[in-house]
Amino acid sequence: MTIIVILILAVGSSYLMIVSHDIKSELARSSQNEISGMMKHAESLIANIEQLSLQVSLKPGVNEALTNPYPYSILQYGALKNQLKEEVNSNNLLYSIYLYFRLNNRILTTNEGIYALDQFFDKQIITTNFEAGSSKGYQMRSLKDTSPSEPVELLTFHRLVPLTAKEPLGELILNVKRQAFFDALFRYASVDSSKMMIMDSESYDILSENSARSKALTRSLQSLNAGHSLSDSSGMVQVQGEDETYFLSYARSDTTPWMVAERIPYSDYQLAWKSKVHAATQVAVVIILISIALACLYSIRFTRPWKNMVRDYVEQQVGHSGNMVKKDESQLVAEAIRELVSENRYIKQTLEQSKPIIRFRLIYDILTNRVFETSVMANRLQHLGIVFPHSYYAAIIVRADMQLLEDQEDYNEIRLLLFSTIEKELRRRLFVVGTILENHQFGFILNAPVSTYMTQLKLELDACCQAANRIGQEEFGITLQIALGGIYSSMNSLNKSYHEAKRALHNTAWTYQTDCVFFEDTADSRKWSYPLAIQKELLRRLKSVDRESAKLSLDELFDRYMVGKSYTRDEVQDTITLMMGAIVQELYEDGYSLDKVHLRFQSVSECEHIGQVKELFYGYISDIMNLLEQFQDNKMSNAYISKAIDYMQTYYDRIESIADIADHVGVSSSYLSRMFRAETGKAPLDYLTRLRIDKSKELLFVGNCQYSLQEICGQIGYHDVQSFIRFFKKWEKITPGEYRKLQLEKGGAL
Repeated sequence: MTIIVILILAVGSSYLMIVSHDIKSELARSSQNEISGMMKHAESLIANIEQLSLQVSLKPGVNEALTNPYPYSILQYGALKNQLKEEVNSNNLLYSIYLYFRLNNRILTTNEGIYALDQFFDKQIITTNFEAGSSKGYQMRSLKDTSPSEPVELLTFHRLVPLTAKEPLGELILNVKRQAFFDALFRYASVDSSKMMIMDSESYDILSENSARSKALTRSLQSLNAGHSLSDSSGMVQVQGEDETYFLSYARSDTTPWMVAERIPYSDYQLAWKSKVHAATQVAVVIILISIALACLYSIRFTRPWKNMVRDYVEQQVGHSGNMVKKDESQLVAEAIRELVSENRYIKQTLEQSKPIIRFRLIYDILTNRVFETSVMANRLQHLGIVFPHSYYAAIIVRADMQLLEDQEDYNEIRLLLFSTIEKELRRRLFVVGTILENHQFGFILNAPVSTYMTQLKLELDACCQAANRIGQEEFGITLQIALGGIYSSMNSLNKSYHEAKRALHNTAWTYQTDCVFFEDTADSRKWSYPLAIQKELLRRLKSVDRESAKLSLDELFDRYMVGKSYTRDEVQDTITLMMGAIVQELYEDGYSLDKVHLRFQSVSECEHIGQVKELFYGYISDIMNLLEQFQDNKMSNAYISKAIDYMQTYYDRIESIADIADHVGVSSSYLSRMFRAETGKAPLDYLTRLRIDKSKELLFVGNCQYSLQEICGQIGYHDVQSFIRFFKKWEKITPGEYRKLQLEKGGAL
C-alpha cells in the first residue's frame, strides 16, 4: 500500500509539472499569435505612411520646385506651403512636413515657413539622411523647435526626391505624432493598449504610452535584460511587478527596431491550472475506483484461467503426440516470456525504422518555431542521437521544381529519394540535419563553426548547390534552388533564420535558376535609379517592330540592371511597372489600342527564377509587336488611306486643312476622318502634324543649323513661329530650340 501511495504521489507531481508547462506553452502560443498580428498591423500602418510620402513627393508642384527653385518667389513658396499644409490638416497623424531644396539649400516647412539650411533649427535631420544616403526610412525622435513649448515626440519618415532622378534634388520629411501613431495602431489592430505594448528593442523604453505604469515596467524590463532574460528574439518570462505578478510574452520585430510585448495576468494562468487539475482529479478518482473493482474481480477469477490454460495445453500435447507430457505452470510462464521477448525485439526494430520520421517532425517543429525552449530542443535531438559539434546555427531551404510530377503515383517516393540525395550531398561537406517541408521544399539546420558566411563557407555551400543540381538533373530531371538565412549563436533563432531564407528564396525571381542565394546578400540596400535610357530605346524598337533589337533591349534591362543587383523584388517590380506603364501610355497616345495585351504583375511575383521572368516579358513584348504589325499592315490596306498618306507626305507644307486632303482623295472630310482613324488609330491632322515635326527635326541641323525657326516653320507649312513651337513641344515635350541644343551637346542630331 505504501508503494502505491508513493507511486500515486510521484505520478501526481509529474502530472502537475506537465500541466504547468503545457498551460504556459499554450499561453505563449496564443500570445505570440496576437503579437505577430500586431507586428503585421504595424508594418501595414508604416507602409501606408510611406505610401502617403510617395504621393506627396509626386505632386507636380513639388517636382517642379525641386528641379528649378531659383525663380520661385515668396508667394510661390507660400502656395507650395499651403499645398503641403492641406495634407497635414487632412491627416490627424501628421505634425508637419519639411521639403528640402538641395539646389538652393533651403527648407520649406508647413508650420514655420522657409529657412536657409544653416539657420534651420532642425537641420540635423536633413544632413544626417543625406550623409547616410538612405533613399527612404523612419526614426523615433524628440523635436525641440524655436517655440518655448515642451519637446514634441515624433516618428519621422524621410524620402529622397524626386524618384526618377539619378541624384536626389531634395528630401521630403513627414513628421508623424508619435502618440497619435500608436493610438491609431491600437485602434487599427483592435487590441487592448493596457495589455499590449510596443517598446524599443534596445533600451526597453515603452513607446506606445507615457505613464507611471510604463516607467515602472521599463525599469523591470531593464532589470530582466541585465540578467539576460530577454536576450532571445521571442519568449515569455514571469515578472514580479510592484502590485502584481504577471507573465510577459514578447517578440522582436524583424523589420522595425521595436519589441512587441503582452502582459498576461497571473490569474489567467491560475484559473487554467485549477481547471485542469480539477478535471484530472476527477478522472483519477474514477480510474482508481475502476481499478479497485477490476482488481477484485481479477482476484476472484484468477485461478480459473490458469486451470483452463493447463487443461488446454495438456490436451494439445496429447492431441499432437498421443502421449501426455506433464508441465507445470512455471514452464508455461517461461514459454510465454520467451514469446514476449521475441515480440519485444520486433517492436524495437519497428521503432528503429520510425526514427527518421520522428527526426523529420522534430526538425520541422524547430524551424517553424513550434519548440520554444533551447533545452527542450537539445534534449529531444539528443534522444534521436543528434548532437551539434559547433556553436552557430542557420536555416537552409531547398526548393525543387516538382510541379509536373505531382500527378504521378510514385511522387512521394521520388520526393523522399530526392531529399535523401540532397541531404547526403550536403553532409559530404557540412554538418546538416533536415526535414521535408510543404510546396516542394526541404528544410535543413546547418551547424557552422563561424558566425558569418565567410568566403570559404560560401564556396562550400555553392559547391553543394551545384552538385545537388547536377544530381537532381541527371537522376530526376529536377532543378533545385538553395537559399540560406542568417547565422546565429542560439537554436532559438533558427526560426528567424528560416524566415530569412524564405525571404531570400522569395527574391530568386531576379536570380538564375541554379543560383545559391544568401539572405545577407539580398538584404543589402542599394541606391535606386530608373533606367530611362533603356525605356526610350525599347519604345523606339517596339514602334519599328524590330523584334531582335527589342529582345536585345530587354536583355540589357535584365542583365545590366536587375541580375546581380541587390534591389528587392518590390523595387524591381515597381521599376518594371513604371516602365511598362510609360510605354503603353505613349503607344496609346500614338493611337495604338492595346486592350488585348495584358501583363499580370502577380505573375511576376510567382516566378521562381530570372528565366521565367524573362519568358513572361518576352511574351508580353511579342504580343505588343504582333498588334503593332497588324496596325501597320492595315494602314495601307485601303486605297483612300494610301492616297491620303502619299498626298500628305508630298504636300505637307501646303495643306491648309483636312478638306484639302479630302478633295484630293475624292471623299468627304468626315468620311476620310472616320476611315483614317479606323485604319491608323489617329486623326489625319495628327498624322500631318507628325510629318511636319519629323521634317522640322531634320531642318534644325541642315547646313550647320543655318535655318532659323521662322524659316523652318514656313518650310513645313506653319504660318507663325508660335504655332510651330506649340505643336513641337506637344509632340516632343521640349521646344525646338531646346531640342537643337540638347542634340548638339550629344554630338549631333538623332
